[in-house]
Amino acid sequence: MIWIGVLIPLAAAACTDRVARGRELYAKHGCAVCHGSNGRGDGPAARTLTPPPRDLADERHYKEGSSEDGIAASIRHGVSGSGTMPAFPNLSQDDAQAIGAWIVSLQGKTGSPGKQPGVGG
Repeated sequence: MIWIGVLIPLAAAACTDRVARGRELYAKHGCAVCHGSNGRGDGPAARTLTPPPRDLADERHYKEGSSEDGIAASIRHGVSGSGTMPAFPNLSQDDAQAIGAWIVSLQGKTGSPGKQPGVGG
């Protein structure tokens, strides 16, 4: 039972570290240029894009799902039909997942694996 007391804080720290890493990668790879530094769709290029970039905290518009997996798929493969969200195929799956973890944190939840049916992306 002692292990549970050790593992829970370690798991929470790993999750926080993953979210922090995702935020760093988000900035490093230029996501903020369109989506803004806090993911609100208000980056410097936002007003020149049609349609405008989404507020990443708003789960209603995710086409590939608002989970880490769905977000990572949108990052790596782009969003078909969006006209503005390009693919980033050279980004590793692990890095895309970390960015997804940070974006999920903007939604006020800790992450949920898999695609959420019926939710935009």
